[in-house]
Amino acid sequence: MSQGGWLTILAAAKEQRAAFAIAASAPMAAADVQMNFAVANILRIRGQPLSVIDRAIRARTIVDEYARGRRSRAEAEAAEADAKTAPWYDQIWLRGNIDDPEWRRQISADPLRALERSRVPTLILFGQKDPWVPVAGSIASLRSSASRFPQVTVRVIDNADHAMMMDVPPIRQIDTRFATRAAPNAPAYFALLGAWLESVVGE
Repeated sequence: MSQGGWLTILAAAKEQRAAFAIAASAPMAAADVQMNFAVANILRIRGQPLSVIDRAIRARTIVDEYARGRRSRAEAEAAEADAKTAPWYDQIWLRGNIDDPEWRRQISADPLRALERSRVPTLILFGQKDPWVPVAGSIASLRSSASRFPQVTVRVIDNADHAMMMDVPPIRQIDTRFATRAAPNAPAYFALLGAWLESVVGE
């Protein structure tokens, strides 16, 4: 699930003998796009106004553009310094990104490229109410390039969140402490898994 879904797709691209692959709540977007989406939702759910959301995303975007080689370090440092003065700084997942080589690798990775290299039957599942993943954008990307991924089935679980749970308040959905205790409970999630697995590998 989640970033583990990225790993599933990478593994399927490397191991073509796999019987199947399932990626649940795995964003089909670069890590910076996904995190900007998530941070905007985190701030909105916590009651921050649009002006704060815009300021936070601007800071994140400038730092990410520096990591991509499109901005100067001075611009990135100034953007983060501005965000550091705000009480919501620790909520926007920006600390340390300027000098983190792993973050640079993550934002340069394209899950669609990995998906294109795979021929393993793959099920990609999204929760309709996922605050962490840009579901609409991910589906649009997959559909616009569907001919490249004949092995892929995409489904959306109505009213499910990032963990494929139902009826979890948004404030809990964005609580990383709750994430360690979350477990799927959406009936449609299990029904889809069972039906798809039976169609691919049989009983």
